[in-house]
Amino acid sequence: MPRVTLDLPGCKSASQRALILAALAEGESVVSGLSSGEDSKFLLSALGALGVPICHEGGIQVRISGGGGPRTAAVDALSLGEGGSTLRFLVPMLAAAPQDLQLHVAEGLRNRPQQALVDALALQGASLTPTEHGFHLQAEASAIPETMQIPVDLSSQFFSGFLMASGRQAQRWNLGMEPVSRGYLDMTVTMLQQFRGAEVLQIQPLVWKQAVGYGTGQNYAVPSDASAVVFFAVAAILLQQEIGISQAWGAAHPDRAVLQFLEKHQLLRVEGSTLIPLGLEHKTSSFGEVPVFDLQDSPDSGPALAVLASQLPHGIRFVHPERLRFKESNRLDGMQRLAAILGGEMTEQGETLLIQPGTSSETSGPFDSSNDHRLAMSAGIASLRYPKLEIGERSCVAKSFPDFWNQLARLQ
Repeated sequence: MPRVTLDLPGCKSASQRALILAALAEGESVVSGLSSGEDSKFLLSALGALGVPICHEGGIQVRISGGGGPRTAAVDALSLGEGGSTLRFLVPMLAAAPQDLQLHVAEGLRNRPQQALVDALALQGASLTPTEHGFHLQAEASAIPETMQIPVDLSSQFFSGFLMASGRQAQRWNLGMEPVSRGYLDMTVTMLQQFRGAEVLQIQPLVWKQAVGYGTGQNYAVPSDASAVVFFAVAAILLQQEIGISQAWGAAHPDRAVLQFLEKHQLLRVEGSTLIPLGLEHKTSSFGEVPVFDLQDSPDSGPALAVLASQLPHGIRFVHPERLRFKESNRLDGMQRLAAILGGEMTEQGETLLIQPGTSSETSGPFDSSNDHRLAMSAGIASLRYPKLEIGERSCVAKSFPDFWNQLARLQ
């Protein structure tokens, strides 16, 4: 089959960080290649409501005039949608200025764990209390304590939010434990260094030090979304078809670990921006064992890899799966249902999961995506091999990849 070249959105993770850093920096920033997903749109809207001057230029490029630090909102409520990063990145910045704000969020986000954020804000003299429609934030603009411990055992987003919001004084962070999703923290630090030229050093395994200042405006080009690449890497293997990506994806994104995993086990080769399948039948691993994938740093890839695992002769074993219960939906439940509908089986073995083929059958669905964009996209990839699969709540992909179904159709 001839190679198909697909267009992917800008990286959602980089977009969210760039918008926060540009709003806090002194002077003008131009952020291009922004994610077209709903999370970035909600964050842009919230920053505009805060009084941050934003000029939209051609849809995925914005010009932002930062104020050199946090600012008090001129409104009494902000709508943040269902984005975990939108809430967790924005709230520390809001709490660094006097605020009395209602934060309206989707029900799914209200139900996700936020206690680590609440506890950290309390050290700053701010409160974040649940309401019927989201949260109520009250802050007196107290400085972030110069030495502060942030919980990092459930999500790296809490720590990333405080890293970006700090700048009023030099900072020393005590983590207390090894952070999950370390790659996302590395992304935050890399972008902090670009916007601020700031010293952000890990001086001991669990201690970080950060210099004073909010930095100056930058020109920042958001790379293509590496998370989206994962879905089409699986598609390339299932279809045994080369797939090209029109714009380079972020080499620093944690989901690069998925491509390295697929290459290690001789399922895929990556040449530049081209995904080249190396065969599916009879493949196990380069060591003749069931492949093992660690979800610690790449949790969003779990549903896509569940589709692949149900089609591999020996499946895939997943370690550190527990965090997937606390995403936009319980993704472990979604992975089990998706594997089952594809004729696969998921079994828990201690603190690991094994997904492998079960009884093969022609699949007609339907599959309930639980309004979770990652589950819907994974089911979409599965439908390339099982075209009768019906997928519910397809529109939820707008959270990160509004054009997903159009791009997928180019492979059908």
